This record gives sequence, C-alpha cells and structure tokens, in this order.
Amino acid sequence: MNRTRPSSESVGDTTGHRACLSPRRSTIIAAIALVLLAGCSSGEDHNVAPVTPNHETQESENEGEVLEQRIQRGEGESFGAFMIMDWPKGGPPNIPGGTCMEPAVNEKVVFFCTGAQYGYISVETQALHHAPERIESGWEEIFDVQVQSETGLLFWGSGGGDIWDGISEPLTADGAGQYTVRIHARGRLENQGWMDNEVDEDYLIQVWKTEP
Repeated sequence: MNRTRPSSESVGDTTGHRACLSPRRSTIIAAIALVLLAGCSSGEDHNVAPVTPNHETQESENEGEVLEQRIQRGEGESFGAFMIMDWPKGGPPNIPGGTCMEPAVNEKVVFFCTGAQYGYISVETQALHHAPERIESGWEEIFDVQVQSETGLLFWGSGGGDIWDGISEPLTADGAGQYTVRIHARGRLENQGWMDNEVDEDYLIQVWKTEP
C-alpha cells in the first residue's frame, strides 16, 4: 500500500508561518475547547477527579514534607496534536498560532503538534513543586514554555477533544500563577507528516510553578 503525506494548511497563524496541519487537524481546536467548556461557567467551582489506577503520587520520605510530584499516564489516538490550557472562564480560549515544529504558546494555552495524524501516543505528566534537578536523557526533543494559570488548574487534552481517564487531574501543583511546561518527545519527528505511526511516539510533560 502506498503511503501519502497529508496536505498542509495554516491554522491560527498570523506570523506568515505555515502550520503542518491537514484539514482534519484544523477541527481539533474547536473540539478541545468544547470538551473543556462542557458544564463550565465562570461562577462554578470545578472538582478534581478522584485518583485512578493510572495515577501515581510520590511522597517525600520525610514526614510532613510536601508531595514532590503527581504522575499521570495515558495512551491513545492523538488526532495530530494536544493542548495544555487553563480551565476556561467566560468563553473559548484564544488559540496560539505558529508552526508544528515547536510548541505554539500564548499566555494561557500550549498547542503542540504530534507526529502521525491518526497515530497513537503514550503520555506521562508530572505535576511538580519545583524545577527538576536534571534534564531527562533519552529524548529526541525537549521544549520549555511558560503559561499562565488564573484558576490554578492546567489540564491536558488530546487533539480529538478528549481528556483521557489516565490524565484527568490538573497538571498544576501550586495554585494560580505562571508555570513552566517542559515537553519531552520521542518518535515525533519520524512520524511527522504520516497518517499512521512509523515508530512508537512517547511524551513526558513536566509542569512546575515559576516566577515571571
């Protein structure tokens, strides 16, 4: 069977760059916003989902110290992208423009293109109380971006508009404020532009609070 790369089109790009998104990817922005906005209004409090078997909490060995990190894991079809964004208040968020080679980011949203358009990805997220002591090895790409959380609740969502069961809790550990999001990727570059995965595609996302 012959394999073909999907055509490209711009999505939300005001800088003159071309985003490597097919027509299918151009629908994911609205899908994610609708899912995150479902049942949401600016006057409501939102309860955090209970811990599931896919979540892992690592505590300090010293009694009374704060939790070091909350780990969540999930896998599934990415539909070509994922987003990390503050819980929306008062309407859909503004989606950042840019290219698919690096994360597109504005003050409240991180938009990241995955590799294959319909490929499966594995994702681990870590909500940290401080910056990692070292940069993790074994990853092909690592990006650091900053995003603002007014609600203290940054969530992960797939390009299909899904908040996976395994990654349903906030990625934030310290309330409202500015956070650094570090995205590690492996397999994305080899899969990029194809309809299905050529290789396994994995992500590690670390999030910790930082001062501007």
